[in-house]
Amino acid sequence: MLTEEMQFMTEEELLQAALRRSLEEIPQQTALVGPLQPLASLIQTSQPGSILRAKLPLLLGVFPHFRRIRGDGNCFYRAFLAAMLEDLCKDPSKGAAMLSALEEWQRTLAHGVLPGDHDVYLHRHYLASVNQGYQHLKTMMQQIVGGQLQWEGVEEALNGSRLDEAVLHFLRTITAAQMLMRTDYYDEFLGLGKFGESNVPKMVITEVLPMGREADHHQMQALVAALPIRLKVLDAAGSRPYVETFEPVAPSASSSADGASNALESANGTAAAPAAHVLQIWLIHKPSHYDVVLPAEAYRDIEHVEDAGVHF
Repeated sequence: MLTEEMQFMTEEELLQAALRRSLEEIPQQTALVGPLQPLASLIQTSQPGSILRAKLPLLLGVFPHFRRIRGDGNCFYRAFLAAMLEDLCKDPSKGAAMLSALEEWQRTLAHGVLPGDHDVYLHRHYLASVNQGYQHLKTMMQQIVGGQLQWEGVEEALNGSRLDEAVLHFLRTITAAQMLMRTDYYDEFLGLGKFGESNVPKMVITEVLPMGREADHHQMQALVAALPIRLKVLDAAGSRPYVETFEPVAPSASSSADGASNALESANGTAAAPAAHVLQIWLIHKPSHYDVVLPAEAYRDIEHVEDAGVHF
């Protein structure tokens, strides 16, 4: 039933209000990063008659397991973080490139978290949290590479609320910085504002940096351009599941102020196969939510669900 206030809300505002209500109903004991579960359990807990329940059974042999991520508006960044560290635990040899990228971002952020004068929008607590997030992430990666930290310890650490907030602040901030360094690329999709001004700074301040704001495709592309990671998403939010790949290449290297790019090209200059130093992670997108999904080894590199012999 619509309240008097809801009668004057736009469709987008109604959707956001529904999301907030659903988040308020999530028990606080829900793990930030859940244990490994069969994908079948995700199907069993989905709504009767939903696309998930109808389509995902065909993918059980391709994606046998997943990790449930707490849904509070930060699920994409949290799922990205968990998948990234879990993949690194499986192959610590890729840690050198990750640590190098983190150190490069530390040097960049030391001259101002955001390009231009956008730091004025950031509270000192946020800035301190960004630095703490960098330190936490760097330490965990160093311990993983050095063999002192295994996934069990990582999972325990990721379920600490203080570490979670700080590292997510860091990931959101490098996403914002990457977008601000490539404004002409992102404005192709966002459009220009009044008097031809870029809409990217406004989006960064209102949608990227604040905790609890859902990530869109622009943020996903910016984050994988900032780190040596190939992101593959099993999108199960629509009528037909499909795979979407975000490559670790800056979308418009020439648009940065100094012409430099931190893009990472694959070994042969194409996106045909993962480069030796690039982590490849998988997420699953459900309506308004992201979890970690783990494909069977034989299907880690598929570009389409049909590549696994699945047809809808």
